[in-house]
Amino acid sequence: MKVSKTLFMHFMRCDRFAGLYETYQNKIDAIVDFHGGDDLEALMSIENKAKTSALLDSIENEYGDEDPIHNISEQMEVMMPYYAELEQIAGKVISDTFKGDVIYSLETKKQKRMALQHEGYEFYAFLDAFQEDDDTIRLIEVKATTDKKYLDLVYTDKHKEKIPVFEKDMQGILIGKLLPYEERTKTYQTQYSNLRNRLTKVGRYMYDIAYQYAVHKKKFPTLKKEVKAYLAVLNSQYRFDGTYVSGKPVYQDDLITFIDVTNFVEDMLPMMYQDMDKVVQRLNENFAGNVPLGPHCQRKDNRECPFFNICHQHFPEKHDVFSYINRQHGFSNGSEKIDLYDWINDGYVHMTDIPFEYLNREDNQIQRHVVESNQAYIHKKRIQAFIEDLKYPIYHLDFESFPCPLPRYRGEKPYMQSLFQFSVHVQNNPNECDLLNDHTQYLADSHDDHRERLAAYLCDVIKDDDGSVMVYHEQFEKERLEELAELFPQYAKRLQNIRSRVVDLKLFLKGNGKLHQTLGFSETKGFNFYDASMDGSFSIKKILPIFTNISYQDLDVQNGTEALTQFAKMPTMTKKEQETIYKNLTAYCRQDTYAMFKILEGLRARVYES
Repeated sequence: MKVSKTLFMHFMRCDRFAGLYETYQNKIDAIVDFHGGDDLEALMSIENKAKTSALLDSIENEYGDEDPIHNISEQMEVMMPYYAELEQIAGKVISDTFKGDVIYSLETKKQKRMALQHEGYEFYAFLDAFQEDDDTIRLIEVKATTDKKYLDLVYTDKHKEKIPVFEKDMQGILIGKLLPYEERTKTYQTQYSNLRNRLTKVGRYMYDIAYQYAVHKKKFPTLKKEVKAYLAVLNSQYRFDGTYVSGKPVYQDDLITFIDVTNFVEDMLPMMYQDMDKVVQRLNENFAGNVPLGPHCQRKDNRECPFFNICHQHFPEKHDVFSYINRQHGFSNGSEKIDLYDWINDGYVHMTDIPFEYLNREDNQIQRHVVESNQAYIHKKRIQAFIEDLKYPIYHLDFESFPCPLPRYRGEKPYMQSLFQFSVHVQNNPNECDLLNDHTQYLADSHDDHRERLAAYLCDVIKDDDGSVMVYHEQFEKERLEELAELFPQYAKRLQNIRSRVVDLKLFLKGNGKLHQTLGFSETKGFNFYDASMDGSFSIKKILPIFTNISYQDLDVQNGTEALTQFAKMPTMTKKEQETIYKNLTAYCRQDTYAMFKILEGLRARVYES
């Protein structure tokens, strides 16, 4: 059997994955043989589509880690051209930075393939880039992420000084600092452990390149050349200067940051070889029975296990233990603390299974009472104070953005949330706001740079009248307003004024100590509203149906991901298709701002009812 990098990561999850994979692989092979080829539609009609497409993501083929007919998400699909361009840019920068022969291609089958025979299995990987000169071999993994997560890794040394784990050398390459064991402080050991953990945000990339490094080192144990390992990622501080050639952005080499992780992956070699043996053992045992659940399932992560639904089929559809807010911190009765997965693996899967005395957080106690009584919780005094503190007119504001990996317009950074739409409902009096007549929006009708026009129109719509600017998750809107003010200083004063008036409806519903204190309350914790139907979520889509019969299910664009994917596709559509998308995007963003009005008035009705 051939074990690709992707499969290796999956087999390392738990003892059960290999058995489940074998069962499904045999079933897929049988179906394909029966239909005389890769009859994907027939396959999808027989197997659950979601589970099958997830499985297909994991199946290798002769050219690479993934099946050529695997199903990818719409968001991934619209981002693929940018990822491909990023890989081309990285390839050029690799050639410019490291002299010597470079094997690099967007086509997997043209990349450097490394394979190792071990205990009857072939462990292999395709390298994004392989560079070799007279003295050194460099294994380079290109990742569509930024260097920020590595720059943010700091530790406190023995002199209480904060030191970065990764620092730049004279070439601008980030080099990981591997300290001797005796010099490691507690904070350094935490960062060190995170880097070695394949389930963390920084560790998953480290583990990817460590697997490739381990295959190469075990394949060539007596190689005299130095072998180095790098991650090639986006420079989080890079700003596009606005240079275009034939309408396309031209990027400088410093768009790419190289991270030299050789010290760390060399240190990980014993662990990687142990993991290879563990995978061999699991493949040989082919066990498919129940196993303990845990973080390795990677619930709601983009690397969630494709068999997640099988292992969690005994969970209730509503009010499972994952609905508890801050569940990741465990539950304590004052004398002992029990981790969430310890409860789960003991059979406690419904919210009401957890003994009440272990719900030491007020919010969890509220959730429990609401679920058991099926009566919504509402803190009338704080909600009344919140409503009375609002200033009219209230401007209900929502932005839609496109987080492109590559900056498209002057002044943008990688993954900067580039605004293409805003919606505003102006509410002049309590209980008065019309879906259509009190609505204004700006929606870019092309992929040209519309940001300045959007900023100017926003300043026209939201008057300098001290009215509250209501949003749903203020961090997003405040950051976008800050970015617009920086990009267009002629509007900075007005944009900062708008920012200073922002009121976060979601933050208030969820409860916030600082906000409570500004309203004259001493309490620093506790929800202000919770309903059983929310099931642990404060999403506006969960809360709106509590107060109205309006549903996002009636819209053709139903969430922010669909909005950005539809906007991304506009240049490739016919004029008629563009008109339809424009209409759908308008309806979606308009509903977001109208929803805030409806929720606010729903709260008003409840707290002032007799």
